[in-house]
Amino acid sequence: MAISTILLAMMAGFQAQDIEYIRGLMKKKEVTVGDLSFVFYSLLGKEKTVKEASEAAEALVEKGWMPKKWAKDLGGEASLGEACYLICKVLEIRGGMMMRILGYTRRYCYRECVQRRLVRGNGPHSRLSGRDLLGIYTLLENRLEEKAEAESGDSP
Repeated sequence: MAISTILLAMMAGFQAQDIEYIRGLMKKKEVTVGDLSFVFYSLLGKEKTVKEASEAAEALVEKGWMPKKWAKDLGGEASLGEACYLICKVLEIRGGMMMRILGYTRRYCYRECVQRRLVRGNGPHSRLSGRDLLGIYTLLENRLEEKAEAESGDSP
């Protein structure tokens, strides 16, 4: 298990302190909003690494991926609905009729992600483990690579 963590981290180009963070994250039964911030920050593609969850959250708020009010409670437990909200923002998912009328909400983002088989249907209020969050990261990274290839016309 430790070898797979290190291998994953090396493939993603993480530094030593990031590897330790990933190891700790894999052991977590319930992640925080701060953990969500760190993981989704890495999808921004910025070279600058952040040391504090508040810095990561601030960058996500600036990008428009995270609501400002979430950045005030980074120690709070993260739900699957919050992760789905971020997934929809990252992948620019417009959603169905209710999501288009009401905007991005945890509930409708969760429904959209379940329908697209991006997450398992455990309910928007269910808690995320560290392993779940790393799985979401991997899925998003793959989707973003596919999207970039499709936009550049390099796909076969």
